[in-house]
Amino acid sequence: DTFEMMKVIDINTILERCIYKVTFCIQRYKEDAYTPMAISIGPFHPNHPRLCDMEIYKLSYCKAFLRRTQTTSGSWNHYIKEVEPYFPRFYSNTIDEFSKEELIKMIFVDSSLIFENFCRSYNKKFSTKALPDSVITDSLLLENQFPFSLLQTLFDKFFPKRSNDDIP
Repeated sequence: DTFEMMKVIDINTILERCIYKVTFCIQRYKEDAYTPMAISIGPFHPNHPRLCDMEIYKLSYCKAFLRRTQTTSGSWNHYIKEVEPYFPRFYSNTIDEFSKEELIKMIFVDSSLIFENFCRSYNKKFSTKALPDSVITDSLLLENQFPFSLLQTLFDKFFPKRSNDDIP
Protein backbone atom coordinates (compact mmCIF):
# COMPACT_ATOMS: atom_id res chain seq x y z
CA ASP A 1 0.00 0.00 0.00
CA THR A 2 1.11 3.57 -0.66
CA PHE A 3 1.52 4.56 2.98
CA GLU A 4 3.82 1.60 3.64
CA MET A 5 5.93 2.56 0.63
CA MET A 6 6.18 6.14 1.91
CA LYS A 7 7.63 4.88 5.20
CA VAL A 8 10.42 3.08 3.35
CA ILE A 9 11.37 5.97 1.05
CA ASP A 10 14.18 8.16 2.30
CA ILE A 11 13.22 11.64 1.11
CA ASN A 12 16.77 12.96 1.52
CA THR A 13 18.12 10.34 -0.87
CA ILE A 14 15.48 11.29 -3.43
CA LEU A 15 16.31 14.99 -3.09
CA GLU A 16 20.03 14.30 -3.71
CA ARG A 17 19.25 12.81 -7.11
CA CYS A 18 20.16 15.20 -9.87
CA ILE A 19 21.02 13.02 -12.87
CA TYR A 20 18.09 11.34 -14.55
CA LYS A 21 17.53 8.73 -17.21
CA VAL A 22 15.07 9.84 -19.86
CA THR A 23 11.95 7.69 -19.89
CA PHE A 24 11.36 5.44 -22.87
CA CYS A 25 8.16 7.23 -23.88
CA ILE A 26 10.12 10.48 -24.34
CA GLN A 27 13.31 8.94 -25.69
CA ARG A 28 11.62 6.93 -28.44
CA TYR A 29 10.74 10.10 -30.37
CA LYS A 30 14.32 11.28 -30.73
CA GLU A 31 16.81 8.84 -29.22
CA ASP A 32 19.83 10.74 -30.58
CA ALA A 33 18.88 13.76 -28.47
CA TYR A 34 19.43 11.73 -25.30
CA THR A 35 22.00 9.07 -26.21
CA PRO A 36 25.67 10.02 -26.46
CA MET A 37 27.22 9.81 -29.92
CA ALA A 38 30.92 9.78 -29.00
CA ILE A 39 31.62 9.15 -25.30
CA SER A 40 30.01 7.69 -22.19
CA ILE A 41 30.34 9.56 -18.90
CA GLY A 42 28.76 8.02 -15.83
CA PRO A 43 26.78 4.80 -15.42
CA PHE A 44 23.96 5.01 -17.98
CA HIS A 45 25.78 4.13 -21.24
CA PRO A 46 29.06 2.41 -20.29
CA ASN A 47 28.78 -0.55 -22.66
CA HIS A 48 27.02 1.06 -25.59
CA PRO A 49 28.61 -0.49 -28.71
CA ARG A 50 29.26 2.77 -30.56
CA LEU A 51 30.99 4.30 -27.52
CA CYS A 52 33.44 1.49 -26.72
CA ASP A 53 36.19 2.83 -29.02
CA MET A 54 36.36 6.00 -26.94
CA GLU A 55 37.38 4.09 -23.81
CA ILE A 56 40.98 4.02 -25.07
CA TYR A 57 40.77 7.77 -25.65
CA LYS A 58 39.46 8.25 -22.10
CA LEU A 59 42.32 6.18 -20.69
CA SER A 60 44.88 8.27 -22.59
CA TYR A 61 43.44 11.37 -20.90
CA CYS A 62 43.71 9.59 -17.53
CA LYS A 63 47.37 8.81 -18.14
CA ALA A 64 48.02 12.39 -19.24
CA PHE A 65 46.34 13.72 -16.12
CA LEU A 66 48.38 11.43 -13.86
CA ARG A 67 51.57 12.64 -15.57
CA ARG A 68 50.48 16.28 -15.28
CA THR A 69 49.72 15.94 -11.58
CA GLN A 70 52.67 13.62 -10.91
CA THR A 71 50.37 11.19 -9.13
CA THR A 72 49.33 7.56 -9.42
CA SER A 73 45.98 5.89 -9.87
CA GLY A 74 46.48 4.41 -6.39
CA SER A 75 46.61 7.84 -4.77
CA TRP A 76 43.48 8.86 -6.66
CA ASN A 77 41.71 5.66 -5.66
CA HIS A 78 42.32 6.51 -2.01
CA TYR A 79 40.22 9.67 -2.41
CA ILE A 80 37.70 8.06 -4.73
CA LYS A 81 36.96 5.32 -2.19
CA GLU A 82 35.80 8.09 0.16
CA VAL A 83 33.23 9.46 -2.31
CA GLU A 84 32.20 6.20 -4.00
CA PRO A 85 29.39 5.39 -1.51
CA TYR A 86 27.70 8.71 -2.43
CA PHE A 87 28.00 8.27 -6.20
CA PRO A 88 24.84 6.15 -6.76
CA ARG A 89 22.69 8.60 -4.81
CA PHE A 90 23.00 11.22 -7.54
CA TYR A 91 21.39 9.01 -10.18
CA SER A 92 17.64 8.50 -10.53
CA ASN A 93 17.99 4.92 -11.69
CA THR A 94 19.61 2.23 -9.66
CA ILE A 95 23.15 1.41 -10.67
CA ASP A 96 23.36 -1.77 -8.63
CA GLU A 97 24.69 -3.72 -11.60
CA PHE A 98 28.13 -2.20 -10.98
CA SER A 99 30.48 -3.61 -8.35
CA LYS A 100 32.27 -1.26 -5.98
CA GLU A 101 35.49 -1.75 -7.99
CA GLU A 102 33.70 -0.92 -11.25
CA LEU A 103 32.28 2.27 -9.73
CA ILE A 104 35.70 3.30 -8.42
CA LYS A 105 37.21 2.76 -11.87
CA MET A 106 34.35 4.68 -13.52
CA ILE A 107 34.74 7.60 -11.11
CA PHE A 108 38.51 7.63 -11.65
CA VAL A 109 38.39 7.45 -15.44
CA ASP A 110 35.55 9.93 -15.89
CA SER A 111 36.77 12.47 -13.34
CA SER A 112 40.35 12.45 -14.61
CA LEU A 113 39.05 12.83 -18.18
CA ILE A 114 37.05 15.88 -17.11
CA PHE A 115 39.93 17.36 -15.10
CA GLU A 116 42.44 16.81 -17.92
CA ASN A 117 40.12 18.45 -20.42
CA PHE A 118 39.70 21.45 -18.11
CA CYS A 119 43.47 21.72 -17.83
CA ARG A 120 43.93 21.56 -21.58
CA SER A 121 41.21 24.14 -22.16
CA TYR A 122 42.58 26.42 -19.43
CA ASN A 123 46.22 26.32 -20.48
CA LYS A 124 46.76 27.88 -23.92
CA LYS A 125 49.66 25.59 -24.84
CA PHE A 126 47.29 22.59 -24.67
CA SER A 127 44.25 24.22 -26.30
CA THR A 128 44.66 22.35 -29.60
CA LYS A 129 44.58 19.04 -27.74
CA ALA A 130 41.29 19.57 -25.89
CA LEU A 131 38.41 17.17 -26.44
CA PRO A 132 36.58 17.33 -29.78
CA ASP A 133 33.28 19.22 -29.94
CA SER A 134 31.30 15.97 -30.26
CA VAL A 135 32.62 14.86 -26.87
CA ILE A 136 31.84 18.23 -25.29
CA THR A 137 28.31 18.04 -26.72
CA ASP A 138 27.88 14.53 -25.30
CA SER A 139 28.97 15.75 -21.87
CA LEU A 140 25.97 18.09 -21.83
CA LEU A 141 23.41 15.33 -22.36
CA LEU A 142 21.08 14.59 -19.47
CA GLU A 143 22.04 10.91 -19.27
CA ASN A 144 25.77 11.57 -19.63
CA GLN A 145 26.51 13.61 -16.53
CA PHE A 146 28.93 13.32 -13.63
CA PRO A 147 27.94 14.80 -10.24
CA PHE A 148 29.60 18.20 -9.95
CA SER A 149 29.74 18.07 -6.15
CA LEU A 150 31.81 14.86 -6.37
CA LEU A 151 34.15 16.50 -8.89
CA GLN A 152 34.49 19.47 -6.56
CA THR A 153 35.20 17.21 -3.58
CA LEU A 154 37.87 15.25 -5.46
CA PHE A 155 39.44 18.42 -6.80
CA ASP A 156 39.56 20.07 -3.37
CA LYS A 157 41.00 16.96 -1.70
CA PHE A 158 43.62 16.37 -4.33
CA PHE A 159 44.52 20.00 -5.03
CA PRO A 160 44.19 21.85 -1.71
CA LYS A 161 46.61 24.52 -2.98
CA ARG A 162 46.25 25.62 -6.56
CA SER A 163 49.75 26.92 -7.27
CA ASN A 164 50.39 24.91 -10.45
CA ASP A 165 49.77 26.95 -13.61
CA ASP A 166 48.62 23.80 -15.40
CA ILE A 167 45.75 23.24 -12.92
CA PRO A 168 42.79 25.67 -13.26
